[in-house]
Amino acid sequence: MVDYVSLMLVMDLGIILFMLIALIDSWNEKEDRAVTISGISLLFHITLGPALVMYPWIQQAGIIYFGAIAVFGILLLIPGVTNERTLQGTMGNAVSEVKKVDERDMVFARNQLRPDSKEYHEYYNAHPELEEMDKKIRDKGNLFTWMTGGLDKAPMNLAMIHSGFVMPSFLGEYAVGDPIEGTPKPDVTMTEATEVVKNFTKHLGACAVGVCEVNPNWVYSKRGEIHGDNWEDWGTDIPDVPKYAVVFAVEMNYEHVMAAPHTPTEVEVGYRYAQGAFISTVVSQWFKNMGYKGVAQHTRNYDVMLPPLAVDAGLGEVGRQGYMITPGEGPRTRVFAILTDMPLVTDKPISIGVEEYCLYCVKCATTCPSKSIPIGDMTVYNGVKRWKVDGSTCFHYWNVVGTGCAICMAVCGFSRPNTPLHQIVKWFIKRKNPIALRLFPHMDDLFYGKKWKPRKVSSWLKYN
Repeated sequence: MVDYVSLMLVMDLGIILFMLIALIDSWNEKEDRAVTISGISLLFHITLGPALVMYPWIQQAGIIYFGAIAVFGILLLIPGVTNERTLQGTMGNAVSEVKKVDERDMVFARNQLRPDSKEYHEYYNAHPELEEMDKKIRDKGNLFTWMTGGLDKAPMNLAMIHSGFVMPSFLGEYAVGDPIEGTPKPDVTMTEATEVVKNFTKHLGACAVGVCEVNPNWVYSKRGEIHGDNWEDWGTDIPDVPKYAVVFAVEMNYEHVMAAPHTPTEVEVGYRYAQGAFISTVVSQWFKNMGYKGVAQHTRNYDVMLPPLAVDAGLGEVGRQGYMITPGEGPRTRVFAILTDMPLVTDKPISIGVEEYCLYCVKCATTCPSKSIPIGDMTVYNGVKRWKVDGSTCFHYWNVVGTGCAICMAVCGFSRPNTPLHQIVKWFIKRKNPIALRLFPHMDDLFYGKKWKPRKVSSWLKYN
């Protein structure tokens, strides 16, 4: 005869341990709402154990309760359908011809144009529909400036932001590492070289590294971002780039991200752009000293579009909000690369359930202050089925609040710390269990709140 009471007590103990872990994780994340819910559930199940032993009528209710949990748990273990398109990388969602993107069309490049320049008139004569919105952005023009307004009056934080973003400017002139003529190439295999460059990149601070061949579709057609007085480069063709790309991500601090859209988040962004510029420059120089070309891809030297390269290099998937989402850190990363002609072993794209999860979760879209993120299904843009973020309205909001916003990064369920509890959730999502894909967005709302509320940070990064 089955001892139902003992079986229920074992299941209750398992739930107690699970909720204890959830309580500890929530406490460490400083999530008061999640702490409260986890604590109430923990106390309930601690009380339930003795009650099951003492009261027969509770045993009858317990059989129904734990039986439902067991059935639900079994249903969660059923895997969903494998997304073959995602495993093909960026071209898995291509439905028609893909045209190269002109870097001059990027909102950051457009923002550099000045009304009294010939480049300004040339561009807006060709794209008159963009001039009005771009003018609004320029007129606002108080990004990272406490003197002229913005969300935070935190001059020390804003000084930190500028100190981080200035570093790529110093490193920009060293982005291209051309080997000195006659430099010998060491006798190493592709496998050995790949192992070394990946571990070297991680040693320098990357949290994820992958290798892919550069798809020409993701190389910019024309130069658009000018970081000095070299306007003669504006509109010129991007030269042929090396065959391989070492793509890597650096993790952003969870606490700082959760202050979005306030200055602590942008302090973190500035620091990570500096870190990525440093890592990519050092590795490009490593390729140079190995007798091969290395071209760092960071904020002062972009030849390629990094999110699609990161997908092809197996770092993760691109989510609804346009960020690269990695298995461990989610969108809490910044992505960089080094292009090289050194033969390397390439990685394969991965499928971690991002596309399927984002279909049911619209949290980033509903909390976006500028409504720049689409709420509906993916649409075809430049031959590829994807979610297309409105870069103009997004950047305009940046200038309104004076920071880089990042609410869509902070609110994303994949951004949670890579603790055992969140790893379990991601495991179910990766398996594309249809119940999990529909349930977990609501669970995230329950534990973290449906509406965005900036979190507190350490006192040294306090903001107004």
